[in-house]
Amino acid sequence: EGPQPTLHGCVHVACLSALGCYTECLRLVSGWLADRPSSDLYVLRARLYWQLDQPAACYHDNHAALLLEPLSAPATTLLSQLEAGSDLARQKAVEHILGGRLTIALAKITSALDLHPREPRHYLLRGILYRRMKDFTASIEDLVRAVELGSEEESAGGAGAEEEEGVSVVEEALGQLVLTYNDFGVHCSSRGLQAEATLLLDRAIQEETGDSRLYLNRAGSGEELGRTEGDALCDSLKKKLELF
Repeated sequence: EGPQPTLHGCVHVACLSALGCYTECLRLVSGWLADRPSSDLYVLRARLYWQLDQPAACYHDNHAALLLEPLSAPATTLLSQLEAGSDLARQKAVEHILGGRLTIALAKITSALDLHPREPRHYLLRGILYRRMKDFTASIEDLVRAVELGSEEESAGGAGAEEEEGVSVVEEALGQLVLTYNDFGVHCSSRGLQAEATLLLDRAIQEETGDSRLYLNRAGSGEELGRTEGDALCDSLKKKLELF
């Protein structure tokens, strides 16, 4: 059998932790978890990850603890702390966005996601921010993730996360995806990548057929496409879009 968390072992970990030897503590606790997972051990390792400045790993271990024991008081308390820190980082990101400091805002919302990697509102905000920064591929990935997590919340029986005016995160993320496909398509068209632009604008129209501007953008791209030929980049982009 593997190592067990004996009384001596627990005292040893406590002493090492008091001395700041968190990496050694992590090694010992990971050995115990590999042999016999438990909610308490996951919470203990989550707190060690926090001390080592690894918030994402901290969250995932705490999430594992709650899966094993949904009413675990230590895990629930730690989750509340992580959510509070995550929400604060999100607020800071919004402030920086309003101030036009997009790079700093990106760092803040990424920090929010490190603290709470399953919060769809954070992916939604970062997806919007990526679009403003013209990182369209990253924007699409985050918005798709927002839809996935928001849908999971709704499927679990909850109302789902909501943005302002009662619009669900899923609805907002889908709307933002249309804008991203459109902006990405226009961006490609402006660079002479007409085949790619047409693929993206087609995808935007599939999601939202009521906006005439999308048809106009596609028509313009189609005219240019008639004077150019598709290439490997177009094929690569088409394959990527099929994944979303």
